[in-house]
Amino acid sequence: MSGNNFTGDIPSEFGGMTQLEALDLSQNQLSGDIPEALTNLTFLGILNLCNNKLVGKIPRSGQFSTFQNSSFEGNLGLCGPPLSSPCGVSPAPPSAVHVGKSSHVDVILFLLVGLGFGVGFAAAILVRCGWISEWFVKSARALRT
Repeated sequence: MSGNNFTGDIPSEFGGMTQLEALDLSQNQLSGDIPEALTNLTFLGILNLCNNKLVGKIPRSGQFSTFQNSSFEGNLGLCGPPLSSPCGVSPAPPSAVHVGKSSHVDVILFLLVGLGFGVGFAAAILVRCGWISEWFVKSARALRT
């Protein structure tokens, strides 16, 4: 099934074909994870998933522990043995770095807005209780004299 421009995920139903000896899905546009169900293929001697758009951790149980790096080449999103790229460690995309820099500005803005609401709320309480109006009246009388 190599080179047929298949798209989408690898069907987990392939894992039910327990007598399958070879599976070549290379040179397609397959995406998503490698289904864990494929580890049920105990007779699988040849696996070629090269040059797709697969992502995630490569299953390591069953026959999958016997396949070499060459079975998974050309899938930049795959990680874990036998590949040299460990899972959970990926470089931050440029957009994430930009978001990280602007988050400091966002935090400061959030704090200033919160402070403004706090001062406004306190002033509203003081007006409601009449303390500011008494102070204002006393200040106005003092200015007249």
